[in-house]
Amino acid sequence: KKRYKKFEVEVENTKDAVLAASEGASIIMLDNFTPSQIKKTIVVLKKKKLRDKVLLEASGGINSKNISEYGKTGVDIISIGSITNSVKGIDVSLEI
Repeated sequence: KKRYKKFEVEVENTKDAVLAASEGASIIMLDNFTPSQIKKTIVVLKKKKLRDKVLLEASGGINSKNISEYGKTGVDIISIGSITNSVKGIDVSLEI
């Protein structure tokens, strides 16, 4: 039995999400989609019998104020970049 690695494809519209799913992507990152765009994309993927073949990740513009809205869309994964990209660094040094 052949073993294949999973791969993720980042898309910016529904058409590209359908293409990625039909070509065998394991995970599709819906980049900067609004919740309504995500719901529309899921409807299209279901109609084409592709939804159950992929994991969907919502990413871009998601924060603590709107995460619950994204959680209601039906995606499998939600990425929040603000957790890491808005943290202020600290100056740490060690003298030996």
